[in-house]
Amino acid sequence: MGSPVSVVVHVMDFETFCKYMKGGCSPAERARFEQWWSEHPREVDAWFERVWAEQPEHNTRERAEIWEHVKPGEERRGYFRGRRGGFFRWAAVAALVIGLCGYLLTRHRHEAAPVTLSWATLTNDSAKPRHYLLPDSTGVWLNGHSSLAYNNRDRRTRLSGEAFFTVRKDPARPFSVEVPGMVTKVLGTSFNIDAYPGERAVHLALVQGAVGVWAGRDSIVLKPGDMVTLGARGLVKGRFAVNDVSAWTQGKLVLDQVDLTDVMRRITLQTGVTVDIDPRVARRSLKISGIYDMKSVGNILASIAFVHSLRVIRRQKDHYYLNY
Repeated sequence: MGSPVSVVVHVMDFETFCKYMKGGCSPAERARFEQWWSEHPREVDAWFERVWAEQPEHNTRERAEIWEHVKPGEERRGYFRGRRGGFFRWAAVAALVIGLCGYLLTRHRHEAAPVTLSWATLTNDSAKPRHYLLPDSTGVWLNGHSSLAYNNRDRRTRLSGEAFFTVRKDPARPFSVEVPGMVTKVLGTSFNIDAYPGERAVHLALVQGAVGVWAGRDSIVLKPGDMVTLGARGLVKGRFAVNDVSAWTQGKLVLDQVDLTDVMRRITLQTGVTVDIDPRVARRSLKISGIYDMKSVGNILASIAFVHSLRVIRRQKDHYYLNY
């Protein structure tokens, strides 16, 4: 599996974009923004499009008012480097964008316009767990082939896959995690959510603090050591071993009553090894629990087969078959 990777995430929003364009960023802020820009060119292009679209070009008086915000010489400050592309590379348009930013921000504030939510997405396409630090100082371990969309204004997140959260406490802004069919809200706590697409159930395990979980009309409050599973019967509460829940951040496969077919799907997703299951075995809906080392898929399958009286057949290097 290799060593986990730690990443610090910088999230930008429209106001930061405008601050940068008007030359109001510190050298450190400017460097962070330009690094983020190079990695997210489409989002910045969208902000340019937004500014351009909101230009009141059919109103001569407003257009003149906008131009008054553009100070002489701003077009020569070099905000645009040749790599940006598109018509925005021209200095005259750059100057207009700078003025429009100040105009639009001031106008929107005076009109008490609703705040535009700023979403960003973290995607871990590798098989290794990766650690991220969100802008509010919340730590997130994101498992292989998982993604997390998050909003830096209201601390809402949307998870696909598995993540372990260590949430920074902020009573004024509760932290929430949304997965299909379920919402979890917390103030400050540590918990794990397992919600890979296509699997039959969602699992949440609470390590510290307290969380509220909602699924349709059902709701549950958890305390440390509690876990909840969302499946065909709705929310079902249980217990788990606190020390085991985050072992996957160290390259382990952690399972607690997970359906056998979902286990094999996850092994394939995270390792590229294909495991086919005899239909007779699949119909038994076997539940698998345990902590397994992901370094050897063969050993994982051998352990599961021994417990459940199955046979493992290796058809090719990365292809196994489970039957009786």
